[in-house]
Amino acid sequence: MANFAKKIVLLIGPDKELLKRLLHQGFDVYLWSPLKAPLDYRSSLKGHFQHEYELPLREFQELWQREFQGVVPSAILGTSEKSVMSRAMAKEAFGHDSQATQKAQFFRYKELMKDELSKNSIPMTPYIYCADVPPLKDVIAKLGLPLVIKETATSGSRGLVISSDQSVLEQALQPGMLAEKFVDGLEYSVETILSNSKILFTNITEYYRKGHINIVPGKLSPELSKKLLALNEKVLKALNASDGMTHLEVYLQGDEFLFGEVALRPPGGFIMDLLEQTYEFDPWQAVIDLELGVKPTIKNAAKYVSASAIFHPGEGEISTILGEEKLRSWPECIRLLIKVEHGDQVATREGLGQNIGHLILRANSYENLLDKLRESEETLQIFVTNDVKTAKLMYS
Repeated sequence: MANFAKKIVLLIGPDKELLKRLLHQGFDVYLWSPLKAPLDYRSSLKGHFQHEYELPLREFQELWQREFQGVVPSAILGTSEKSVMSRAMAKEAFGHDSQATQKAQFFRYKELMKDELSKNSIPMTPYIYCADVPPLKDVIAKLGLPLVIKETATSGSRGLVISSDQSVLEQALQPGMLAEKFVDGLEYSVETILSNSKILFTNITEYYRKGHINIVPGKLSPELSKKLLALNEKVLKALNASDGMTHLEVYLQGDEFLFGEVALRPPGGFIMDLLEQTYEFDPWQAVIDLELGVKPTIKNAAKYVSASAIFHPGEGEISTILGEEKLRSWPECIRLLIKVEHGDQVATREGLGQNIGHLILRANSYENLLDKLRESEETLQIFVTNDVKTAKLMYS
């Protein structure tokens, strides 16, 4: 084990939430990002390793030594899908974990993930990994229509195609893509915090309206909750997850869960905000503490029910926004952010990360939360190119 400096952190990817926390707590932060550092934090960084992610180990070591000779981070953090292998490689380079990349590959590459979990009898959607391009008719014969085609090393909806149009599918089915059977089921996720392979915390998130509304904790019967948490534990054990935070996505069909995918990083979709509002502990700080080897402060009992609603009205020009101040006045409204104003152009939504704003609500019960979500859809209205878009349409 290397002799780590106590206050040095390597952050992979310009995550502003983590940057703010780390700098506020007095850490020397080195940022690894191929892009310029966020302007607000640029002068506060100790160093910027401005290179592409997923460098070969030897190249990373040579570049790091040349630019930051003698600097050895005590913690290595990253929150994006692109940071997974870079973080693992850096852990090996600095002596944190000699097996990090071997473990991380199963979380980064979906074909390896699914192959490994299939060996462990994890129920999942049928799939075909297209190392070469198989005849489309053979793929359809096995998986049916509509067909899902996705990249193997991304998360969210970017690069995702769901279609029954064979001309669209022919174009999408390229070498290295993953084809899956379409599943028409409810979607949930499980967020897990682990230390030394021991599960410290779990939460079930309900994708109430896919891509737009998440609810924490999700509503499931005690029997289904138990079944989902058992599946989550089996998946993490099969992939040798040991430390940090994971995000498992599943489909519910009838009373059975099908594995979708799992990530070795904190979740998106404002789920971290919902965890903090619901359980009244700071999940970001827990992630930092775990990486530093500090016992995190975690609460497992949900005191509230929270929801995030992500806004996107579709392509067009914003003409008017109504109901914003009324919505802000609600005691249930924890945060409302609208990032556009009159005259702004809104592009077509190509990924789940694209939005024009979001709403965080918190209530004492699931039923009360749904009532406020419905009311918010009537209260907040956005006009785009002269068509009224209520929140309900914005979420759709």
